[in-house]
Amino acid sequence: MPQAAEHSPRPVPWELLGRFPSAGLRGDVGRYLALEADLSEGVEWVELSRGHPLLVVGFGDCVRLQGLGAADQPADRLQSFLVGPEQGPLLCRLRGRCFFVEINLTPWALAEILGVAPGALGSSPIALEDVLGPDAPALSECLRGHPDWQARLAALETFLCLRLRQRPRRGRAPTEVQWAWHHLQRSGGTVGVDQLVRELGWSHRYLAARFRQFVGLTPKAAARRLRFARVHRRLAAGDQRPLAAIARQAGYADQSHMTREFREFGACTPAEYRGRVLSLRPPTAPGAGES
Repeated sequence: MPQAAEHSPRPVPWELLGRFPSAGLRGDVGRYLALEADLSEGVEWVELSRGHPLLVVGFGDCVRLQGLGAADQPADRLQSFLVGPEQGPLLCRLRGRCFFVEINLTPWALAEILGVAPGALGSSPIALEDVLGPDAPALSECLRGHPDWQARLAALETFLCLRLRQRPRRGRAPTEVQWAWHHLQRSGGTVGVDQLVRELGWSHRYLAARFRQFVGLTPKAAARRLRFARVHRRLAAGDQRPLAAIARQAGYADQSHMTREFREFGACTPAEYRGRVLSLRPPTAPGAGES
């Protein structure tokens, strides 16, 4: 099995549309990102954890997903799937005509919309059909039947809103947990747990217990994942500052600390990841360069 450093980070397919959800889903659902690619030769990359749950709904050709270090296991061929904040590095392969929508979810939206307990996802992707049954392929076919991404995203919103209305609200996180999660997310995991408990007036033990219940992780574990996600996104976006400066701004003790986190969560070093970003050549979008 090749090491992570031998693969490019995500060669983002042609990005068609990004938008935020309507008011009825805000607080549970983050940004939608519609992706389309025609990949006759195929691409391969390593996908790293976003630090939060991610729902991917697709139609067209499937993506092949395989955990790094799991060469003895067959790759999953999935159209639609779910990954959690503890997702391990995934070797991804795409070939053919591909259509996907990525939906960023809050941890408690897993229970509210999909009926999945926070913390139940583990490090591997789960086929959406294993969660929703026949509703999963029906959703894919619904999206396929619409002529453009505006209509597809509207249909997706209708589906999510209906799921939210139909399910009991007992999975809803308390306001304090939502505040603490969003505070950690906005800061990229740099807010200390001491600051959270001080502002909430809760004990460390009580905050950790409530986080485990509604987020699936302790605040410290969530902060580590969010901090790692922010750094690998910055590197993928082309941040050329010295790694020591990036580590310092991200809240790591030093560059060595950041490197250890990358090895644990991404199976590569920051320098290896950056090197692959610089050599990245994403697919050309149809019509690129035309007025």
